[in-house]
Amino acid sequence: MLTTDKKIYCEEKITAIDFVKGSLEDKEFDNCIFENCNFSDATFKHCHFNDCEFINCNMSMLNIEYSKFIDVAFVGCKLIGINWSRVAWPLFIFNSPIKFYQCILNDSSFHALILPEIIIEECSVQYVDFREADLNNANFTNSDFNGSLFNKTILNRADFTDAVNYQINILQNEVTKAKFSRFEALNLLHSLDIELVD
Repeated sequence: MLTTDKKIYCEEKITAIDFVKGSLEDKEFDNCIFENCNFSDATFKHCHFNDCEFINCNMSMLNIEYSKFIDVAFVGCKLIGINWSRVAWPLFIFNSPIKFYQCILNDSSFHALILPEIIIEECSVQYVDFREADLNNANFTNSDFNGSLFNKTILNRADFTDAVNYQINILQNEVTKAKFSRFEALNLLHSLDIELVD
């Protein structure tokens, strides 16, 4: 249970709370699990989440004001319309502090973020802004990128195996040693102004 006076939560399981349009400020969560919670339109301000897991939570339109996420996994969550650039990211990131599995990330922004080795696996990632982001070694397998924006994005060694609907201009993005499924990789040729014939 979330309370206004408690500041630190450690190894707690928080289940099925309705926190729509609620506000969490200056709270720390260590090794906590959030399951079936509704945080839509809520605000996390100056909160720290360390080694936490969100499972089947609705976090759409969540306002993240300078909160920190370290080793946080989102599984089966609805995360529509979130501006991830408002997170207080560490100055030096060697691998992504967040991971997404089977989530809905539509209409969100990762603009200009440095998140090497980010995992966005089996997710709906439609109309998401990845422009100018550094996503080296990312795992994007089995995800749908319909309408998402890539421009000056670093995608070296990223894995797009079985991902679909991406439109990546290989002249305007870095894709050295990135992996693409053979059929979907034909989308990469659209930026070359060439004609494909059978």
